[in-house]
Amino acid sequence: MLKDAVMPRFTGPEELRTELFQLLANDSRAVGLVLQHCFDGVFYWDLKDFSRQFVGPRFWEMLGIDAESEDAKDWHNRVHAEDRQNFYLAIEEAIQKPDVGIDQIVRYRMANGEWLHIRTRGIVILDDGGLPLRLLVLNSDVSDHVSLEASERASRQQLEQALRDKQISEEELQFIFDAIPLQVFYKDDQNIILRANKLAAENLGMNAEDLKGADTYDLFPDMAAKYHEDDLKVIDSGVPELGIVEAYAPKDRPTGWVKTDKIPMRFADGSRTLLVVAADITELKEQSARLEKLSEASSQFASIAAHDLRSPLRQTRALMDMLLGEVREAGVELSEDGAFALDHITVSLNKMEKMVSDLHMLSKLESRSVERLPVDINVVMERVQRAHEGLLAQANANITIASIPQVTGSERLVEYVLSNLVRNACNFRRGDNVNISLHAELDVPNQRQKIYFSDDGIGVPEGQRKRIFEPFARLEAGKTGEGTGLGLAIVSRIMTAHGGDVSIDSSYKSGTRFILRFPVTGVLGHGS
Repeated sequence: MLKDAVMPRFTGPEELRTELFQLLANDSRAVGLVLQHCFDGVFYWDLKDFSRQFVGPRFWEMLGIDAESEDAKDWHNRVHAEDRQNFYLAIEEAIQKPDVGIDQIVRYRMANGEWLHIRTRGIVILDDGGLPLRLLVLNSDVSDHVSLEASERASRQQLEQALRDKQISEEELQFIFDAIPLQVFYKDDQNIILRANKLAAENLGMNAEDLKGADTYDLFPDMAAKYHEDDLKVIDSGVPELGIVEAYAPKDRPTGWVKTDKIPMRFADGSRTLLVVAADITELKEQSARLEKLSEASSQFASIAAHDLRSPLRQTRALMDMLLGEVREAGVELSEDGAFALDHITVSLNKMEKMVSDLHMLSKLESRSVERLPVDINVVMERVQRAHEGLLAQANANITIASIPQVTGSERLVEYVLSNLVRNACNFRRGDNVNISLHAELDVPNQRQKIYFSDDGIGVPEGQRKRIFEPFARLEAGKTGEGTGLGLAIVSRIMTAHGGDVSIDSSYKSGTRFILRFPVTGVLGHGS
């Protein structure tokens, strides 16, 4: 269904409007005429399955692409990197507020490499339950208008640049370069260094003046070809590339790692240059490698420990059962303290077995690859409720579940996540009852399906919201002492194994709200 506020106003007799709509609904020729000549491109996108999309043929013709070719499989990768995130944010806003709609100018890369400016106007279509169903987008080519504005802006910038050039001397420009506490290289598209700062020169055992005119192939013989290839991609695209982590291997100097930002620059005379700013992250990279090895070792230890603990636990339980059997057969009447001690031993053994099982699962999650199958959250929650009928009845729990789209992953692991959250909600309730609710929200810019699990229990203190996902971290105010302190750590690892994450919503003040973020598969993930 559509919101009334986004319906356009028409002039003329109402019966002709109605007739026109019926014609478009029933006559494919009329629809084809509209798609071909009234708009420069039409998108019709399934918001429940991103892999399903209809793109009108006029759009591909406008980009100089054969609609039947492989290049017409995905329009996402043709959106300019600077515009793509804003476009996804606009889609998300339109999903949250269907009355708002979408109206943006987005750059698309044509077959010849040039950029076309498209005005994109769209609406979100909702299903009968009010959930996002489809996205309808109509496009118009506004490149001429944008080009005129850009020409005027470029003229102003050219004038400003000329004024700046007169005011800044070579010495002042070098002073600014040297003041930056990072390595700075200014290169042309032939990989020749035009200017560098003092820090960059010192790391190469040179001075900044000697670096002018130096060939990167001489300075970095092992890495220059890759540097040059990557540089040309950035220069050709005209789009800055930020946060590149790459090896740093100068000739006859210590090697390491750098995080690099590359900013392309073009000038009126046709020259193309690149500003490269690099931060040395060698120490961080080495620390990360050591932590990874330490994590792997601790995971192996936990797995071995859990495996080796199971055997004595089974033996202890067997001996305990045998002892209880002999006591019953002998008709021995235990004292109150003796009965309490035996009950306490049984409870402790159960808790120990659960802890060992959780520890083993936690260690396995470090390196496991999660299966990628559709998981129906609604069905999984039904199974969770049946498995915890007793606990839910004891806690007087009321569970409300909105319609939730499928996620992709391991159904068994997703069931563990939801089971743990249900148990926590019951154990950490505020009074004699607890209200639990689940609903979903599509996060288009970050390509995530967010599932909100809320309860009106005691909540988690602000200072413990991050620590609560660490192994053996526990709240002190729970109703029971049955937890092992590993449940939420396992939940966090499961979500990480799925390519997502879990957090506590700090804005929720009526108890605790967990946000489970599952990655969304389909064409939305291409090139984002």
